Amino acid sequence: MVTVLLLLTVTVVVAQDYLAEQQAKRDAKYAAAEEALNPIKQQEVDALLAGQTKALKDRDEKAFLATFDPAYAKLVNQQRSLFRNLVKVPFAEATFKRLGGGSAVKPLGTGASFTQRVAFVHKIDGFDLHPVDEQYDWTIARTEKGAPLKVTAVKGNTSDWGAATYYPAPWDKWRDIHVERTEHTLFIVNASLKSQARRYAPQAERAAAANLDAWRAGGVSGEIPQGFVISLVKGKKDLGSLYRVAKEPPPEAGFSWGVPRYQDIDASTDEKAPDTGGSRVVIDLASPFFRPSERSGPGEIFRHELAHSLVTALAAQQPDSVVPRESWVVEGFAEYLGNERKPWTASPRTASAKQSLRSGYSVSLKPEFNMANGESANLSYWCGHSAIGYIVEKYGERKAFEVVAAHYRGKELKDALPDVLGVSYPDFTTSWEAYVMAKIR
Repeated sequence: MVTVLLLLTVTVVVAQDYLAEQQAKRDAKYAAAEEALNPIKQQEVDALLAGQTKALKDRDEKAFLATFDPAYAKLVNQQRSLFRNLVKVPFAEATFKRLGGGSAVKPLGTGASFTQRVAFVHKIDGFDLHPVDEQYDWTIARTEKGAPLKVTAVKGNTSDWGAATYYPAPWDKWRDIHVERTEHTLFIVNASLKSQARRYAPQAERAAAANLDAWRAGGVSGEIPQGFVISLVKGKKDLGSLYRVAKEPPPEAGFSWGVPRYQDIDASTDEKAPDTGGSRVVIDLASPFFRPSERSGPGEIFRHELAHSLVTALAAQQPDSVVPRESWVVEGFAEYLGNERKPWTASPRTASAKQSLRSGYSVSLKPEFNMANGESANLSYWCGHSAIGYIVEKYGERKAFEVVAAHYRGKELKDALPDVLGVSYPDFTTSWEAYVMAKIR
């Protein structure tokens, strides 16, 4: 009986050893397959990005550049300029984070390479309400097994958000930037425009303070920025190639863009609302606003563009549900603040608008302006300004701001006007038109 039990025990041990050996072989095969499929692990990429973040925080240029393959001299020089620009900007937060798992791995000698989407997540101290992100595609390579990871190429993402992607930012576009700060403005310009930034910063500060004071006095609730990030450029080419890659020369003298907040996939559901993190303003020094004989001066364009930035954070930027904002409200509000809240009849556009009316144009509140037609666009801006002025004159400035806020928050004008003013959209349009024609006779 003892012999039988001994034999059974030996058989069980042998079977267990055999099964363990087979499992070890399967594990080894799986590990080999996994290594062949994904020889560069996400944990390694995260460690690489954490090192990059630390190097920027420590202002350690040598450590920052160590990430990039020295065989690619142009890339290293580009990143050196980027580093030297970034350390000039007053970031409250600046981190590099991996977005997703990256592309399929490609063999590279005895190693491998792949493309990883990387977010530069940052918040400019005193100006951004929430962190925003600029996105790059990094080519990450390991030339041979056991070798450290190196970045061999960096390309800015210019496709995710249509016309404006936040790439290239000033620190990408220019080899050397100058940063000029006032209480409510932060200029980030090409170093060649340092003197212009210093010259116009006081005017921009006055514009920012005036707009903020006006809005706060209106008493409308909602999150607004405490300051504004501004870049000056010279000419349409630069105007169309900062924070975006425009296919055609832009018709405007400047633009303001609300930057979506960085979306952390690990955040709670309540924290994932895609609202606005901050705004960026770009203004063309070659525009008529910088030729006083033609317009009222730089203060007007600063007030106008900062008016857009002032209210952009009121909107939750959800492309599947947001109501398209009608241009006459958006631009009419900016014209109202741009012209220092003076009567709309004193607008620099009034004389040319009257001429357009005499030549066959008619007054109307257009949901979208035809920017390709300068005369039509000028009249549309003027009409929008007069409509905001009409609300101010008849209902009070607070009501005008409430209409703007309601529309930015996603309410259609057919609902916003009755809710705020107690009048239907058609009736508002009719009474506004009669008001305008009576004023300009």
